[in-house]
Amino acid sequence: MGHRWTRASARPIYDVQDEKAWNRVFGGPIPVTVGYVLKETIEKSPDLVQGYVNASWRAQQWIHRAKDEEVVELLVQAVHGLVLSARSSCAR
Repeated sequence: MGHRWTRASARPIYDVQDEKAWNRVFGGPIPVTVGYVLKETIEKSPDLVQGYVNASWRAQQWIHRAKDEEVVELLVQAVHGLVLSARSSCAR
């Protein structure tokens, strides 16, 4: 059975919707990717979690190097794949 979330199990550091708090911490808008993982998942599947972190890092590095057109093309392919997958699921 998975972890059941309660208010006590997750405590925000600050309200990310509070622009003044955000700017005080980060100095303005920043591009960001956030991933969450349960402590028990890290303990039970450290290789899986590390794989996710590594893949996220490589993806961010590619995005920084890639031309805008390359990023758009990849996104178009991904969305097209999702549409085909959804159509296939609905046809069953």
